[in-house]
Amino acid sequence: MNNGQSNALLGAFLNTIFQVFNAGSSNTASVDGGGVA
Repeated sequence: MNNGQSNALLGAFLNTIFQVFNAGSSNTASVDGGGVA
């Protein structure tokens, strides 16, 4: 696996975790993950 692919997978994983946390911690957070940058 090359470094770029590894970073893409890691980014997707962290983004999923963040979206779940953000949605769970605030009912005003949009489902598509928009809001806090």
